[in-house]
Amino acid sequence: MVILCYLIVRYPQGEASGGKGTENESHKRRDIERWVENVINCALDAGEIILASKKKKIPDYYRDVFIQLGLLPEFKSLDTAKFTVWVKLRNILAHEYLDLKWARINAFAKDSHPYFLKFLESAKKFLAST
Repeated sequence: MVILCYLIVRYPQGEASGGKGTENESHKRRDIERWVENVINCALDAGEIILASKKKKIPDYYRDVFIQLGLLPEFKSLDTAKFTVWVKLRNILAHEYLDLKWARINAFAKDSHPYFLKFLESAKKFLAST
């Protein structure tokens, strides 16, 4: 949770604007790619811990972690559809598929911040209730 909080504070909003300059700046692009992967991995890890603490079976697929979380009272307002899309992005980054589209990273950096804040808020509610 601490790492997720740290990564959320460091959101590169606007940095992944998708302009030609960013695409050519391989160092900066790689940093943002790793940041995206880390944010999603931290949320997945936290989700698995929460499910395990509720004595729920850990799903075989990462997308199902968020679907299962959405069934818990503390996560009812979580937009699980967004998180399942981001799991696909995480899979692309983790496996370094060559057809990776920078536009997907750009969309994540622009749009995901409030959703991860909501995830973190729900996780904190869960921890406070246990």
